[in-house]
Amino acid sequence: MHRHRLDDLSHGAHFDGPRLDIFDAEHGTLPPPVLAGRINVDPYSEDPRRNVPHIHLEPFQDEVMECLDPQEFAAVIAQVRAHCERLDEVHTSW
Repeated sequence: MHRHRLDDLSHGAHFDGPRLDIFDAEHGTLPPPVLAGRINVDPYSEDPRRNVPHIHLEPFQDEVMECLDPQEFAAVIAQVRAHCERLDEVHTSW
C-alpha cells in the first residue's frame, strides 16, 4: 500500500498545445503536441518555488521546462513569438 505524504499533494490545470505533424521514418506521420503544459502549485513541497503557482512547460514531447515563474514563462513566450515572426519572414520571402 502506497502512503501519500503531504509533499505529494499538488493542484493544477493542464493546458493543451497544438499538434505539429512530423514525419518519422519508422512510424510515419505522428502528431505530437508542442508547447503543452500545466499550471501547478505544490503547497507542501520543500522547494519554495513550487509553493506558488508555476508552469511546467513541455516545448516538445518528453522535454520539460520545470517550475517557470511568471517572468520566465513570459520570456519563453517572447522567444516563441519572435521565432514565429522569423518564420513568417522566411515564408513571405520564399
